[in-house]
Amino acid sequence: MIGLPELLLLLPLLVGWLMLSIAAGLYAARLGRSGFGWALFAVIFSPLIAFAFVFALGPRSADEDDERVPCPLCAEPIRVEAIRCPHCCGDLPTDRRRLARRRPREG
Repeated sequence: MIGLPELLLLLPLLVGWLMLSIAAGLYAARLGRSGFGWALFAVIFSPLIAFAFVFALGPRSADEDDERVPCPLCAEPIRVEAIRCPHCCGDLPTDRRRLARRRPREG
């Protein structure tokens, strides 16, 4: 059985583990990744492994962002590069600049 002196020796290790896990989550959030997800990963596995993965992945690029605009025919969100709407199966206009400028309404 673990006594009180042994638990007191483990306390700084656990606090350090949690602090490094939070730091890994903050670093991931700074790079545009899921801060909570990476902090949880760091708590479960290791903060050093989480830092290594986030560092290797690097910042989130614009290609990873899935920008969507409303379909001019049915108003469902579609990708900017779409030629045909997957919801209403309508052919989209070829003038992509006009379509890309339209944003979904808030609220």
